[in-house]
Amino acid sequence: MRPQLAAWFRGYGVPIIYFGGFASQTYVDDIKRHVEADGRPSVLIYAGDLDPSGVEIYEDFMRRSACFDKYIKIAVHPAQTKQYGLVRSYYEKNDTRNKKFKEKYEALYQVEVEAIEPATLRRLYEETLFKFFDLSKYSAVVEREEYDRAALAEIARRNDNA
Repeated sequence: MRPQLAAWFRGYGVPIIYFGGFASQTYVDDIKRHVEADGRPSVLIYAGDLDPSGVEIYEDFMRRSACFDKYIKIAVHPAQTKQYGLVRSYYEKNDTRNKKFKEKYEALYQVEVEAIEPATLRRLYEETLFKFFDLSKYSAVVEREEYDRAALAEIARRNDNA
């Protein structure tokens, strides 16, 4: 999913972090340092599998990072299985998290985030991102940067010809 997210949001300057399972403490610490050094309000928009490990990956990262102003999980939620016609597969792994998941969600199953149609998942990300990201202001800054680059290139060209 990382290449897909990068393609969708390339050019916005939005960092994309990826967990291929539980994040190492080194990775979590690197993310914390980056978020804290940036100084701006921070939001984590997250999509992950709905299964015992997938739920715990998100909860574990929230606990260990504790650096974002907001944590927003956009998928997969139980209601989305019906809303988007996602198939619940039996969760076959013998996992210590199974009991907690079954108590919370009333059954033991898994739904992979990749089961959501890419256009739908992109829409979920965009709807959430654009609550915090002012696209018109961003576009104005990019336009100004392009103008400045062109002006500097012209100055350099004239300087080279002088």
